[in-house]
Amino acid sequence: MRPLLRMTLLAIALALPALAQNVKEPELINVPHWLDSANDALKPVERIAARFRSSGLVRPTLWVELHGEQSSFRLAAGQRLEFAVSLASIDDPEKLLLYKLKPKKGKREAELIKLNLASGVVSVDAARPNLIPCQISKLGNSFKLTPKDALPPGEYAFIYDEEKNFAAPRDAFCFGVDATK
Repeated sequence: MRPLLRMTLLAIALALPALAQNVKEPELINVPHWLDSANDALKPVERIAARFRSSGLVRPTLWVELHGEQSSFRLAAGQRLEFAVSLASIDDPEKLLLYKLKPKKGKREAELIKLNLASGVVSVDAARPNLIPCQISKLGNSFKLTPKDALPPGEYAFIYDEEKNFAAPRDAFCFGVDATK
């Protein structure tokens, strides 16, 4: 009886690492994917070129503009909103920020940073009016990003924060949340 128990425990111990490595991870580097738990799948969100512009001198604001009023990647309100991203080894998952966008005249836009230079130094985090806080956790060799609160219907985009050159050309990774019917 004991040899059978030992062999069973040994088989379980050998199988555990293989089961732990069976975590689905994105194949594309730096591209957020929605974790579709119902179908055990990863689906990349819409990738679109972002255009940046600034306005104001005393209260400078950095805006992002995206073509089209809606993302082609749609999710229903109430769906589990978890995203996975596989990063290059030097990238920090906290630099991938989620913003709420506002549809306007054939585009989507959001204030990314708004400062008030007349009042002195302003915390960058406090000056990001459309930033959606996300919880970040490890997912195998990748990272999982989960909005801390349920997202209301609307348009959203993940954008990499480039501290040294925020207006540098880069992509935004978009999705929309639709009201449940």
